[in-house]
Amino acid sequence: MQFVVTIAFTTEESMYSAWREDALGFIKKRTKDVYLSYLDTSIIGTRESYRGVVPCRSVWDSSAARLTAVLLI
Repeated sequence: MQFVVTIAFTTEESMYSAWREDALGFIKKRTKDVYLSYLDTSIIGTRESYRGVVPCRSVWDSSAARLTAVLLI
């Protein structure tokens, strides 16, 4: 079974991390189960590189709300 998890927009890395862990806990998955993340560059910056992360200038959902990340699990 695959999951797509969207995380609401924030520029605070600590808030993003807390929301990510809450969402993953809800579907009983761990961070290591995420195989690809589309992440807004306002969180990671443009110079940093993370394994399995696609940096995006901005990420939006289908209702035009800005997101911090989209996680594919």
